[in-house]
Amino acid sequence: MLRVLFYGLIFSIFFIDFFSISLGVLPRLFTLVPEVLSGAILAYIIVYGAVTKRFVINIKYVLLFAILIVEIIAGIILNNVDLGTVFVAVRYYFKYVPLFLLPAVILISREEFSKQLKLLFFMGLVQLPVVIAQYVKFGARFADYVSGTLVVTGTLSMFLISCISVAIGFYFKDAISFGKLLLVAFLLFLPTALGETKATLVFLPVAFVAIVALTGVWKRNKLKIAALMASIVMLVSSYSFIYSQFQSEYNRMGHTEGFFEFFTTTDPMKGMRLYVYSGRTNKEDNLRLLKERDSPVVGKRTPSIKVESIRRVDALVLTVEGLSQDFSKLLLGVGMGNASLSFIDRFSGEYAYLAEWNIAVRAITVLLWELGVLGLLIFLTFFGFIAYDAVKVSRRNDIFGYFATGWIGVVAIFVISMPYTNFIIFNVLGFLFWYFSGVIAVKRIEIEPPINATYAKSG
Repeated sequence: MLRVLFYGLIFSIFFIDFFSISLGVLPRLFTLVPEVLSGAILAYIIVYGAVTKRFVINIKYVLLFAILIVEIIAGIILNNVDLGTVFVAVRYYFKYVPLFLLPAVILISREEFSKQLKLLFFMGLVQLPVVIAQYVKFGARFADYVSGTLVVTGTLSMFLISCISVAIGFYFKDAISFGKLLLVAFLLFLPTALGETKATLVFLPVAFVAIVALTGVWKRNKLKIAALMASIVMLVSSYSFIYSQFQSEYNRMGHTEGFFEFFTTTDPMKGMRLYVYSGRTNKEDNLRLLKERDSPVVGKRTPSIKVESIRRVDALVLTVEGLSQDFSKLLLGVGMGNASLSFIDRFSGEYAYLAEWNIAVRAITVLLWELGVLGLLIFLTFFGFIAYDAVKVSRRNDIFGYFATGWIGVVAIFVISMPYTNFIIFNVLGFLFWYFSGVIAVKRIEIEPPINATYAKSG
């Protein structure tokens, strides 16, 4: 029963949005299937855990979760957030928790985990033919539609580079050969290049550096490190070729004459400057952010800020300066869900216009607006806990150790992606990250049980 629910969830997060949103062959209602399956998994592990009395988790995660709940409740009360808005937000923020708790209740064997990883890489390889078909249909002019089955190019990039990071972990632990790593990495990297996801050029090196720095492999595997560095240079070069030959000629927003010109142009209306930071907002914009909520119906407000001017760094600057007007909101945010849009308009938050204006649309700005600095620190602490546990588990000489080595890079990718995308709302990123992080947290206890662990087994 549990396997049906789990693998059903995995298949649903890879294909339902694709068939519903991209192809339009499934009703929008089907996009709720992953959440329904997640709820069913939660019910199963509650019953199973009650019967077997097995619950393996470090108390640090319990305490962190408790602090988060208190912080969220305080923000909701302080800002008088509508209950409908809260209900919608609970779905987004907590639908992944059952997957994190699953390994704490259900023992995951090496054989079962191996099957899960094979399925994960299979899903990654499936993206290539889909992306090629999309590229042939839409061309480079519409690269945002070249997103595989994951609907959004940024999501596709994060998933595929995370898979490469895990493969690097296996290579460093001598579980796969350099040739296999190169083949897998190329097949996973190509879709991100065709989709023109420039963040790929940051994600891959950061994952590599995180693995090398935190595991200490640089002390004993200098030859492997040199080979991988050369491979990364080769992949980046292939990206540059694809970008320059097939995409930049369209001079789409942010495109210049070629790959290197994108990063070196001094034109404020092109290249990196427009893609990341326009700098065209002003102090008046910042001061009006917390006052716009008095405007009429969501979706019909007239922005005081030019939306097309708000890039990633602009949004972060506006967020910090806007929240700084009110210390309580800077600390706790405007309330969970209160800066988010909903398909049901009446459930959209009081500050949902921030999402409409391209300000509260990425993880770091959404967390700051809705949970404040304290909420952001809680999430960063969680990432730190997972990274620390992954380093410990990476010392194992089995499939969990191989995986943990690569998962260090995945955690780094998620941290640096916070100004780039909103992984909270994307099912593929959320469900997979929370599940595999749960595996890491449990395996950490198995190899080195801390004094403050909560550990119970039947019999």
